[in-house]
Amino acid sequence: MPVRIYTTNTGTDLSDAEAALLADLVARHGRAVLLAPSFAELDVCRHDAAVAGASLGIDYKTPSSWLRSLWELMGDGRSFVDNMQRQMLFSDMIARRDDADLQPLSRSQGTVRMLARMARDVLPGVAGTVAERCCGDVCRCDPKSDAEARVFELLSAYASGLDRRDMVEPCEAADLMAEVLADGLPACARAVCVRGITTFTHGLLELLSAVANNGGEVVVLLAREQAAMREELAAAFDARGVLFEVAPLGEGAAAPQTASKSAAQPTFVEVAGPHARAHAYVDAIDELVKTCEDAAVDGGVATSADPVRVLVVSARAPQLFGELAARLAARHIAAETTEFTAFSQSIAGRQFTALAKLIERMKAADEGTASKTEWWPAPELTDWIYSPLSGADAASARTFDKNIRLSRGKTTTAVKSLLQSVQGQVRGTRKAASDDNWFKNVPCVVSDVFQALWRDKPVTALKAMLAVAEALPDRALGGLDGQARRQAETALLRHAIDILMNDARTLDVSQAATVPVLDDDDLTTLKRRVLTDAEWKLLPEAVKCFCAGKIRLHGGRAQILE
Repeated sequence: MPVRIYTTNTGTDLSDAEAALLADLVARHGRAVLLAPSFAELDVCRHDAAVAGASLGIDYKTPSSWLRSLWELMGDGRSFVDNMQRQMLFSDMIARRDDADLQPLSRSQGTVRMLARMARDVLPGVAGTVAERCCGDVCRCDPKSDAEARVFELLSAYASGLDRRDMVEPCEAADLMAEVLADGLPACARAVCVRGITTFTHGLLELLSAVANNGGEVVVLLAREQAAMREELAAAFDARGVLFEVAPLGEGAAAPQTASKSAAQPTFVEVAGPHARAHAYVDAIDELVKTCEDAAVDGGVATSADPVRVLVVSARAPQLFGELAARLAARHIAAETTEFTAFSQSIAGRQFTALAKLIERMKAADEGTASKTEWWPAPELTDWIYSPLSGADAASARTFDKNIRLSRGKTTTAVKSLLQSVQGQVRGTRKAASDDNWFKNVPCVVSDVFQALWRDKPVTALKAMLAVAEALPDRALGGLDGQARRQAETALLRHAIDILMNDARTLDVSQAATVPVLDDDDLTTLKRRVLTDAEWKLLPEAVKCFCAGKIRLHGGRAQILE
């Protein structure tokens, strides 16, 4: 069947015409798949379809989750490579090669990220399919330069590594699924509606073409401002031998009243300087809330369970949230935001990186390959003690900084001894503190973290930081947002430990090569690994050991007996 490309005049909400189209797909095929770019948009569509009475029989998927579901149903059992694993493999590959084997590419995380993006998007076109690699019958493109030849070589080595680990790139899986769909369409691929997608990858186009060419029905919904994409899609489907139709959807179906509501005129607010900005924004939001509440009351539709919601869009959402949240709360307006924090931007990430680089310079000085002046007087150590994740206090940091600056004869041994002294003093003070002291049970790991990094044990260092983060009171990381900041630090530390311990071991790559990849880790990747990749696998084994008397509980901790 031809692909139908419809132009719509709707925004985020699902229109009546779109809901009717989905209902028609379900009526004719028994089941339909709605593809949207994010789960948040899918939630909106699911709600609107339910209100319109057209939700039954619809699977709500993102392009990646749809591909994953097809692979779980008809794939060959290999697991998908995620972004973190992809970068870990390339980082390890580059770390194991000499500079001569990398030329003209540089040994940097920029090279790692470039290779990871290419593997994600075009690996089958460079390294061939699995069958081609097994037969040694890969038709390689002629490289145009030495750099391109090196990239092709590394991508081919990466593909061979995936074969050994029984893993597959999603882009390669998409090509394989397109071939499988040619033999027959399952129920989850007979009717597909694509809505709000702004980037059509090669894999998605192949899947949609396979559905359309084998008796399925494909509908693509594009906004009017996506006219250029409409032409590109038409060309892409035409190149794949897919028939297509372009038409408007629900033209003129909207009632005049609805049209007038959607055509509201914008209001512009001019702020007299940066200091007045937060106050002006809060006034505007407060006025908007009151206006919407009054309109709802007049219409007789306002309920306590249906509060007014205002969406604030900003290029610097986290910073703006920090400026407005307290002011909005004072006016009884609740606010929430989603913040994305890279590991390198967290307290743990900054301290971990600074200490690791300092230790590298100290070791170089001890080996005679660098001067001592390259690390002394080591302000990184003072910053580390000041950090809440060290478990120390500001007084200890000031005393340490004074002591280390008193003498130019400080050696690495003397620094280690001084750190151990600080740690011992803080622990002694905490032990003697009263039980109502908020910091009594917070461990001090000033020396432990340094020593672990010195011995090239990053996991031990991160675990020590995690113990402090879990024991800290919320107030240690801020007043109003202390709890959120502590939770973010804890989550990032747990995820970093999980990557170094589990993913590195599973992929058979070194922890040293994996550590730089942590900089690309953020809170959006924390939803999966701990439970699915670690705890769920370990729980049955832990239960068996406990029943066999090999584990006992002591002081709130589990002890593994020999």
